[in-house]
Amino acid sequence: MIESKIQSELNKKYNPEGSPLRNQQLHVLDILVLFDKICRENGIDYWLHGGTLLGAVRHGGFIPWDDDVDVCIKAVDYRKFRKVFLRNLPKRYRLVDYRTSPKECHRTWIRIVDTKYSVKRIYNEEIVTEPVWIDVFTMINGTVKKKRFLENTHGKILRRRMNVILDGHAKRNVALLLYPFSAFLTDIVKLYDRIFNKDLYVQNYGCFFFFKELPAKKLFPTKDIMFEGHRLRGPADSHEICRLIYDDYMSLPDEEERATHDILEFISN
Repeated sequence: MIESKIQSELNKKYNPEGSPLRNQQLHVLDILVLFDKICRENGIDYWLHGGTLLGAVRHGGFIPWDDDVDVCIKAVDYRKFRKVFLRNLPKRYRLVDYRTSPKECHRTWIRIVDTKYSVKRIYNEEIVTEPVWIDVFTMINGTVKKKRFLENTHGKILRRRMNVILDGHAKRNVALLLYPFSAFLTDIVKLYDRIFNKDLYVQNYGCFFFFKELPAKKLFPTKDIMFEGHRLRGPADSHEICRLIYDDYMSLPDEEERATHDILEFISN
């Protein structure tokens, strides 16, 4: 973890107490703590991933300029996860995926949304208002080569099947015709990987980032990790996972590379 003096300076610069970004972080943290509680009570294994894991390892919490949360579950646990969360989430929270909200959700991963709060931010040079959520990704056995194959076939078809808004009806109709065949091919590839690549995990198709192979022995068994003063779940070897994803993970990026999401206002609905 970086020195406390440096951490204090970063917090003062990027996310001081009371700032819109810090308010966003704290309310996203509330969703994460609830997520952890439901997972533990129902025997669902998960772990912090991506920038959230990097934040836990390097900063003991959020990366000061970051505002979102990424967690992972095994793809084989998805059906149980979905059933448990639809049953146990308090009313103000929603599980959003392409099944529950096909017109709203145009992605292949899951979001746990807090309907009580929204944030106003600059996105693609426009001011937009969005709900507050955490992202839940699934991981499958396999190699980067197989992930790219699935991403360029079934992943694209699946997104176009869901996404009338961005791709239009023509591409969606073609995707609907191709979907059963690509789904069958995907099931064959995934079965092969569960047998012959069971020691490697990659992020599931339809998620077009984190093209990294992660060894099962570095992910599992998951174990507790501290994040913003809360005991959550992380990989078996969090430092090695961060190294595999980010290489020189303990070094701070140059200031121009510290991507902020330009939060203007945190809103109570």
